[in-house]
Amino acid sequence: MVIIGVLASIAIQSYQGVKRRAYRAQMQSDLRHLMIAQEEYMGDNGTYASATTQLQPMFVATGGNTLTITQASTTGWAATAASSNSPETCAISRGVAPVPPATGEGCAGGQ
Repeated sequence: MVIIGVLASIAIQSYQGVKRRAYRAQMQSDLRHLMIAQEEYMGDNGTYASATTQLQPMFVATGGNTLTITQASTTGWAATAASSNSPETCAISRGVAPVPPATGEGCAGGQ
């Protein structure tokens, strides 16, 4: 009986790790799609969008994810992503200083 309990706890921890990585990958994917939408918006309007609503219907975040554009100008932008399913956050920036947890321009980092 003890062995079954130990094996179950190992399996549960492994499953939680898989879920955490999946939610992080989903946020990073949304940020990469946001980057494409921002470049299209810039080409049409001469500036980057300051809110994700300006990018609709070209960009819509995955269900459960919230993306926030934290900076936007004619030279660059930055955004963060959060998931209702994960305590982690991700960020991306282009042409402006990186927003934590991103470490560089165009880096969709997770924490």
